[in-house]
Amino acid sequence: MELGKATRGDSYGNDLLGLMLAANQGVIDGNARGLSMGLDELIDECKTFFFAGHETTATLLTFMFLLLATHPEWQEHLREEVLEVCGNKQIPTADSLNNMKLVNMVIYETLRLYPPAVALLRETDTDMKLGNKFIPAGTAIIVPIIAWHQDERFWGGDAKEFNPERFHEGITKACKVPGGYLPFSLGPRNCIGQVFATIEAKVVLATILQRYRFRMSSQYIHAPTTILTLKPEFGMPIVFDRIV
Repeated sequence: MELGKATRGDSYGNDLLGLMLAANQGVIDGNARGLSMGLDELIDECKTFFFAGHETTATLLTFMFLLLATHPEWQEHLREEVLEVCGNKQIPTADSLNNMKLVNMVIYETLRLYPPAVALLRETDTDMKLGNKFIPAGTAIIVPIIAWHQDERFWGGDAKEFNPERFHEGITKACKVPGGYLPFSLGPRNCIGQVFATIEAKVVLATILQRYRFRMSSQYIHAPTTILTLKPEFGMPIVFDRIV
């Protein structure tokens, strides 16, 4: 906090960490208005953001490499787009990332087939009715994201297949029902780190596509499993061939 004040003057900046530090400073000064955050809360939030941002992004990248290694035509499409936007050496910038439509489509499709969080857990805080069913307060509800994402009623007959083209017109046009796409949950309590995670994944993917072609090792065994998040049970051996 002292370093932040020394380098930024009276402001901590308007990024997430800066906003949390400002909220904590209000508590320290005794003039907190609106949102406030104690030091323990700030530390816990940083830990959560670091874990969620790293783990989910690693899972997304892992299965994205699997899908692109087993669908080389899409790997080439993405490489052409990255080279057109960034060249073969330039580090991707915010502007260049915004122009990578095919990369976005592949990220969406990867998250549909292999969502890092396979289910959402919720609990009813009041009695309610869902259709003709009564649900008492305190009922644990599991929303099976991975099942929804591969349901033919929502996504059509190719729901279990890799087809990034379904996202050509965006997420809302891809799914037949509102709320059928849930890799980051929905509503005001959706994942706060979703933009961070997808930007990080795009930078890593673009950087690798600039420099390497890749294919699956013959040792790979397809066995996705869930240990907190979805991951390959026996690892993801991939062979990289340098192109520049």
